[in-house]
Amino acid sequence: MAAREETKPLSNTIEEAIRQKLLNLHTAMPGTIESYDELTGLASVRPAFRRKYVGQSSPVDLPVIPNVPVGHMRMGSAWIKLPVKKGDTGFLIFSERAMDKWKALGGSVDPDDPRHHDLTDAVFLPVLSPKTSPMISEAGSRSVEIKNQLSRIEMLPDGKFKIGTNAVDALSLFNELLQSLIDALVITGIGPQKFSPSTLVQFELIKAKLDQIKGGS
Repeated sequence: MAAREETKPLSNTIEEAIRQKLLNLHTAMPGTIESYDELTGLASVRPAFRRKYVGQSSPVDLPVIPNVPVGHMRMGSAWIKLPVKKGDTGFLIFSERAMDKWKALGGSVDPDDPRHHDLTDAVFLPVLSPKTSPMISEAGSRSVEIKNQLSRIEMLPDGKFKIGTNAVDALSLFNELLQSLIDALVITGIGPQKFSPSTLVQFELIKAKLDQIKGGS
């Protein structure tokens, strides 16, 4: 008598079906820029994670995703734009629903598409890099730093900032510049044929405002 084949419990079958479904539900992963269009702000991005399909012995690359919006820090008409180039790494996030209609119209929309967490609904955020490419900062722990290759500005919490490695108090520097200009006008003399007296008055008013701002900081 042939041995009776053991039947898997229904719960196992359900769990396997859920697991297979979740393999096609994308949430977030690292990615690498393949190309970037400066005018549209869209990139082609290669996902960093590979996937092993049933029946395959080795994992394969996921397809390069075209027309991916690159997110920069922005609120309305104020933003910080970063340079984007091939090879840059970041973080891909995948929208809960299809983004086509929202990207075209904005506002509140009905996605009108069955896609959920699909690879084609990715957004690239330039916020992530591997340990092989660390962000080495010269700024203090309470400072804000803006750097672009050899250019560097550090904003310190005491009202000063650094350009390169030198600390500068911007208000004091401008104040000194105005005072030097006022002194030069007074020494050289002011008359209708040289300089309007009202100009000196305006410079002195600006300096007084700067002194007031510095006193309140």
